[in-house]
Amino acid sequence: EKKIVEKIVEKIVESDNESDNNDIQNEKEKVKEKVKEKTKEKVKEKTKEKTKEKTKEKIKEKIKWNPNYVVRFIINDNIDFSAYFNIISKTKEAVNELRNEYAFTNYSTEFENLEVEQMDRTIEKYEFRFFEITNEFKKKLEN
Repeated sequence: EKKIVEKIVEKIVESDNESDNNDIQNEKEKVKEKVKEKTKEKVKEKTKEKTKEKTKEKIKEKIKWNPNYVVRFIINDNIDFSAYFNIISKTKEAVNELRNEYAFTNYSTEFENLEVEQMDRTIEKYEFRFFEITNEFKKKLEN
């Protein structure tokens, strides 16, 4: 009887170990999936940030070589507000960077430290020009 009880206990322990191993394996799989999801999210975020930075750099280059620029943004029902806001903010960042570069080159200081007259000249050189074109306005232009 003692051997039978030992065999039964041994089987129960083996069964528990297998069950524990299955539980552990399942948990490992869940953790792997979570890590994959988080990694994908981080890659997406980094890609978005790089795209935004490239957008700003493109805008900055265009403004630098064409100071009489105007950013025209055509608004329609399909435009996502975040895309609209991104273009406005990246344009403003580009203009601010150009103002700072101009201030350093011409006055050896940051834009915010310029005297009023110098600041006015710098702003005149790199104005913030943003023009929204709505569907309604576009129709009026076409007529």
